[in-house]
Amino acid sequence: MNQLRTLRVTVSSLEEMRSFAKKWLRGILKLRQSLDQLLVGLIGELGAGKTTLLKLAIGEEVVLSPTFVLLHIYVTSEFTAYHWDLYRLNGDPEEIISQLEELDFFQYLSDPSGVTFVEWFDKVEPSRELREIPTLITHLTYGSGEEEREILIKLRNIPEREGSDFFRGITLSEEGST
Repeated sequence: MNQLRTLRVTVSSLEEMRSFAKKWLRGILKLRQSLDQLLVGLIGELGAGKTTLLKLAIGEEVVLSPTFVLLHIYVTSEFTAYHWDLYRLNGDPEEIISQLEELDFFQYLSDPSGVTFVEWFDKVEPSRELREIPTLITHLTYGSGEEEREILIKLRNIPEREGSDFFRGITLSEEGST
């Protein structure tokens, strides 16, 4: 089941990012219901919009950038978000995973009512420990305009039907565009 599928989306404004973020989170929550575990990796340069995407998805008043704190936990009416920020962790992927294991990372990942979001996921993506876990990787890059972002979503180890449903939900818009 180690297939990797991708979708590319461009958002040109904060309002488009907000709309995308809501669909993205709806899809994540639907995926989480059908999987024992789900890891959501966020990748992008500093300021590319990783925390902003999460803020817009979960709720602006709730999400903080955890750059100085490794983990923030947000409890919403629908789920618990475990928001990890690996920016300050150094070492090879296995060393960083070892540091995360000391903080019970895998217990959070196994919470049936939780979703684990990891900023700076590229620091641990190649690790052996994460290779088989169903993962949704969201890579944000700067676009041509000030607010424009290119978003590349990769699904790894997610069953075909659930992956197709996720992509369909992201690309369909209530307003008929996106």
